[in-house]
Amino acid sequence: MKIQAEEMGIKGAAAAMEVIPIPETDQHKPVPDLRTRTFFIVDDALDEDVLRKALERLICDHWRKLGARIVPRKVGFLEYHLPKVFPDNYELFRWSSKGHAHSFDEFRSKMTPAAEQKGVEFLSSMHEIDTWFRPSDWPFNRSADPPNSPILYVHLSLFTDVTVIFVSIPHVVADQLGKASIIRAWLGLVEGKQPPPMHGNNEDVLPGKTPFNQIPKDKAYRKGKIRVRRPLENFFVNLGLIPELIRHPKEEAHILFFPHFLTQSLRERCVKQLEEAHKGPVVLTDGDVLTAILTKASLILWSRRDRDD
Repeated sequence: MKIQAEEMGIKGAAAAMEVIPIPETDQHKPVPDLRTRTFFIVDDALDEDVLRKALERLICDHWRKLGARIVPRKVGFLEYHLPKVFPDNYELFRWSSKGHAHSFDEFRSKMTPAAEQKGVEFLSSMHEIDTWFRPSDWPFNRSADPPNSPILYVHLSLFTDVTVIFVSIPHVVADQLGKASIIRAWLGLVEGKQPPPMHGNNEDVLPGKTPFNQIPKDKAYRKGKIRVRRPLENFFVNLGLIPELIRHPKEEAHILFFPHFLTQSLRERCVKQLEEAHKGPVVLTDGDVLTAILTKASLILWSRRDRDD
């Protein structure tokens, strides 16, 4: 398939283009408009040039799909346009950096409670932290991207003792697990490790129309079942949200801080209780503990709200 090079910001002759559809299951609102933002705080002064060249190698030599452009189809859905060969002046990813001639201590004191803090605490608003490490002209939503924008946005905040890596990616490309795979592949190249083939390069990673009983048992996993709500059911679900939106029309984003010693202590206690109950080894992660705490807290808050109503 041929398209005019101007469509990709490349002036001159037409360029060969591979068109990869984005599954419609990944395009239900508001997913197509979301850009996820993730901040990695590394306690070391990293080499910017090494990181940038490793990301170039990942896209050029291995996971080329990350260098594509997301464009709308005529029917309104999105698809990838991927050049068969990346031209020399092609922007593989949006990259920027800012150097700071001082340590990270100023921000660390704002992000981490005092050492004597022994419990859970709310930290600064996520919107405030976002302004510290995200370029102000970088969009929050994919629809606000300038024409011909790359998929990946990367910004480095370079302190004398810490490197903050900010990564933004459209949600239709990857969720947080997918982003983790990208980061592992990228940093693996820094360490000299070759990344695995990109899973889902030109097909949907979900089973799709394949019947569940035809999926190999070693690749299938089911926990309960779900179904699509009928239109009338959606109406009543949304109706129930109206009182909450009236009472709290504006969303406030905060970081909930759990001291590591607290999660570690809870995890060790829970592992001991489960091993005694099940007479065998049990594996729990800090994430399991945090999920259990937040789930229980949510149930308590919802039950209190119902009583107050």
